[in-house]
Amino acid sequence: STRHLEFTAYLSATDEVWLVRNVTDQVNAEERFRVLFEHSSDAHLLFDETGIIDCNQAAVRMLGGSDKQQILNIHPARLSPEVQPDGQRSDVKSAEMDRLAQQNGHHRFEWTHRCFDGRDISVEVSLTKVELSGRPVLLVVWHDLTERKKAEEVERQREKRWLLALEASGDGVWDWDLETNRVFFSARWKAMLGHTENEISDDLDELDRRMHPDEKEAVYAEVKRHL
Repeated sequence: STRHLEFTAYLSATDEVWLVRNVTDQVNAEERFRVLFEHSSDAHLLFDETGIIDCNQAAVRMLGGSDKQQILNIHPARLSPEVQPDGQRSDVKSAEMDRLAQQNGHHRFEWTHRCFDGRDISVEVSLTKVELSGRPVLLVVWHDLTERKKAEEVERQREKRWLLALEASGDGVWDWDLETNRVFFSARWKAMLGHTENEISDDLDELDRRMHPDEKEAVYAEVKRHL
C-alpha cells in the first residue's frame, strides 16, 4: 500500500533527528476536496486577508473572465459595485459578512457582484471557515440567483397589473391562499366597508370578524364546496 508521509529534520551538534508523520488521510481529503472544488457547477473560491488565493473555472465563467489570474489576490468585495442593493457600501458590508463567518464558522447571504463586462449579477453567498495547509481561510460558494430574480420580477409585474385591473374595475376583492392561509383584501373591498387601506389587516381572522354572523355558515359552506 502507499502512504503519504511528512518528514521534519532537526540537527544538533552530534545528532540528526527525523520525525515522520502519516498524513495519508489529510492528503486524500484534500484530493477529494480539490475534485469537488474544481468540478462543481457553482462558483467556489478560497480567500484570506490577502485576497482570493484560488477559485474554480465556474467562478471565472460567472464573472465573465478568461483566466483565474484575473481574480487571484483580489478580495471579493472589489468584484462588486460600490454599493449593494440595500444601500450599504460593498467594502463595509463585506467586512461584516467575513467577520460573522469567522465568528460563527458559516454565514449565508445575498450579494451583487459586478462582472468584468460591467454586468451585475445576484448570487447567494455561503462563507465557511476552513483550514488550508494549517491556516484558516474562508471557502466561498456563489449560487447564481439571476434566473430566480428575473422570475420574481415577472411575478411582481404580473401582480402589479392584476392590482391595477382590480382597482379599475371598481369591485371589491378578497383572495384566500389555501396553501399559506394568507388573505388579501383589495383597497376597494376595504373602502366598501368604510375603512381606509391601513385600517384592516390582511389575515383570515379579519375576514371572519367582518362577516355578518347570520351569513358565516352559508359563506363557509360555499367556500368548502369549491375546495
